[in-house]
Amino acid sequence: MINSPQFLRILSWNCNSITNKLLEFTDFVKEKNPDIIALQETRLKPSLTLNIPNFTTHRTDRSIYAGGGTAILVRNSLPHHATPLQTSTIEGTAITLERKNKQSITIISVYKTPRKQFDQSELHHLFRNRRDVLVIGDLNAKHPTWNPDGTNRQGKSLYNFAQSNNLRIYAPNQPTRFSHRTKNSVIDLCISKGFDKIHSESISALSSDHNPILFTVHINDLQKNSNNTFQFTNWTNFQSYLKHLLPGNPKFFSKKEIDQAIDNFNN
Repeated sequence: MINSPQFLRILSWNCNSITNKLLEFTDFVKEKNPDIIALQETRLKPSLTLNIPNFTTHRTDRSIYAGGGTAILVRNSLPHHATPLQTSTIEGTAITLERKNKQSITIISVYKTPRKQFDQSELHHLFRNRRDVLVIGDLNAKHPTWNPDGTNRQGKSLYNFAQSNNLRIYAPNQPTRFSHRTKNSVIDLCISKGFDKIHSESISALSSDHNPILFTVHINDLQKNSNNTFQFTNWTNFQSYLKHLLPGNPKFFSKKEIDQAIDNFNN
């Protein structure tokens, strides 16, 4: 279930490779109980899995060279669907949540390497033709508005883009990335279109140079599913059914015949 009818809890983390940290992260997820998880720099290969109990995983692995990668994990009780993105300077994974008022919410987990500048057209692509959007992750963007200890070109570009398009940028008051060589910084952000009540918290936990960030979004009209129920065939009873109730105890040789017998038994 969603934690509250009025709040959506989104946990974002630049994990700097998730594979060897999945156990500790799974325990952390149980403790913090988020509704959605946004991961950056997952560094996953297609052969590796990313599963957390009670969540559905959507991921975008970097295919050209090592590193990068993003993912979104959505609690199973939240109706949603994957949303395609077409970007090159910004890595991202997007999903769309359903709402009771029929207006959807697009949530995008993003990562941008510091080696590339923002492409304004790609920023527009993330928000264009969408009413309510949350872009969350590590954009390596610094600006005094959210990062007191410095600025860079990416930060100036992102700030100007947000100002020009009536977007809000949310970030914790505490550093989100830690370094022995440079100053600690706030570069893990939430860029919001359509929401103006978002609380952010940098949590000192887990094994990465980035803290996990918990964004709490005030929202009260999300759609949610009741607990899913599945029908399982009782194979012992099914064997008895075949032996005693079917004339001549027939044998089944094709998958279609077996499936039909199971349907008859369950119904």
